[in-house]
Amino acid sequence: MVGVVECVWWGGTVIVSLAVLYLAHIAWEMQRLNRALTASHIRCAVTESRVPFFNYVIDMLTYSPWMTITKWIQQEDAASSPQSVREYVQGLVRFHFFHKAYVVVRPVEAVKHVLQRKVSEYHKDTSGYHPFMPLLGTGLVTSEGKLWERQRRLIASAFRVDILDETVGIAQRAVDRLVNKLTAALSERGSESSDEVVVDMGEEFRKLTLQVIAEAVLSMSPEESDRVFPALYLPIVEEANKRTFYPYREYLPTPTNFTYMRAVKELNSYITNIITSRVKHRLANPTEDRRTDILDRILDAQDQSRWTSTEVVLQLRDEIKTFIFAGHETSSMMLSWSLYELTQNSSALARIRSEAQKVYGSLATRTTTDADATPVADYTLETVDQVKELQFTYNALREALRKYAIVPVVTREAMHDDVIRFKPDSELGSNSTTSNNIGTSNNTNSDSPAPNSDPTNLNSDTVVGGGNEQHVLIPKGTKIVIPIAAIHHDPHLWPDPSAYKPERWEQPLVHPFAWLGFIGGPRNCIGQHFALLESKIVLAYLVWRFDFALPRGITAEQASARHPFNIPVCPRDPLSLAVTARTTTITI
Repeated sequence: MVGVVECVWWGGTVIVSLAVLYLAHIAWEMQRLNRALTASHIRCAVTESRVPFFNYVIDMLTYSPWMTITKWIQQEDAASSPQSVREYVQGLVRFHFFHKAYVVVRPVEAVKHVLQRKVSEYHKDTSGYHPFMPLLGTGLVTSEGKLWERQRRLIASAFRVDILDETVGIAQRAVDRLVNKLTAALSERGSESSDEVVVDMGEEFRKLTLQVIAEAVLSMSPEESDRVFPALYLPIVEEANKRTFYPYREYLPTPTNFTYMRAVKELNSYITNIITSRVKHRLANPTEDRRTDILDRILDAQDQSRWTSTEVVLQLRDEIKTFIFAGHETSSMMLSWSLYELTQNSSALARIRSEAQKVYGSLATRTTTDADATPVADYTLETVDQVKELQFTYNALREALRKYAIVPVVTREAMHDDVIRFKPDSELGSNSTTSNNIGTSNNTNSDSPAPNSDPTNLNSDTVVGGGNEQHVLIPKGTKIVIPIAAIHHDPHLWPDPSAYKPERWEQPLVHPFAWLGFIGGPRNCIGQHFALLESKIVLAYLVWRFDFALPRGITAEQASARHPFNIPVCPRDPLSLAVTARTTTITI
């Protein structure tokens, strides 16, 4: 008995000692980063809380985290003066979240440094993805180094121009199904007092984009997509969003947690079975002539001898889950916010309808497939070239991504000490390289240090601001926050940033990294062209066929309110819109 007590005592002592050492290490690391960031002349974010250590945590959990970060940046701008410009680096603020040190980096030249010039030195901060790891796994979003490079090359081959041509037909069939559904709902109203029907368009877009990505990736029928993915994906996404801010939920034996774990298991099993079945079919029928999807293209890019490898199957499973999650969430939110804005902007709506008339009006053909041989309009899109006229629609979608910043922040971690040199956004303009190619390289900005400067030797007498260049030392271990929402609302980059103005895209950008709708640099979204192509077909065709308006009793302020915590940023309430059939100039 004495021996057992001694073992328990010694075991407890070891555990407590290790815990103390771990806490001491955390405290030392916090002090190291705080000293380095103070020496780097980065202003502390202004917190409204007065609770030591937990002040920034309280700010984040009290209000929308990304709007809180945007507010800190705006406060930094307001606090700038000729003296403070010499004392502090402009456009950066720092804060701590528990024991981790964060630096918010808003100047777009500094953002380019992190996301493009030194992309290998700033790894993704996967701690923020932890609740979504069952969906993302080791896919492109979370992988690093050689694994990311190999998978990026492999998957890029599946997103060539030919798959975009196929996407046109897939998106058109999906929006045709939605048009038929809305038409049927209106027909059921008959001669009732109102010829409109109120539809949750956000939910319809979610189903539509799931159908598109499921058919493009897995050749899945819309019926199968509707049966499987909402039931499996939605419980995971909803719970993951809650766990982001309430991580303790992961450890509670609640019915929601059991539903979450069951959905993860079933989703993994379902995707794995699709992959293994496809591999068996391809190996058994090597000469079969059939339409190929993205899964086929990824398999074709690999050595056939590795198709049955467990490692390959599991990696493919994670990539497909990433495609489906990222591929439908971003597109559905982009469509939702764009359609809402068009209910408030008649001039933009008119221009999109004019484009749609040119595209679809020129494609109308006469068919006699119905029973009474009445001519029926058939609008068939088949290639990317057919939708090139939808340029303003394309701009309207990009403007929605700018205004609503559907992915409002991204984070990176400095893997080594680094010096960032940049011009403040206020000094960008005629001397900046302009481009409409988001995320493309800009080699006109030198990465060499300014003459006679040693930015690694920062002290209280160092002039870090003023002139045309600023520089800041970022110590190893610092978490870098790229505040996309703040960048998209920077008046130096976007005049009248709160306004929805698709026409602003008819002018070149002030800087390639002024818009980060699909991030930027080598790790930009590989499916961005797919998403924008799909979305412009859906948006143009819908507003050409129907009128959409806010239901009676719903104000624009209510409809445009954003959910404070969910990512991608979605409306706080369901996007319910009143739909009426439109009298168009369709002729047959």
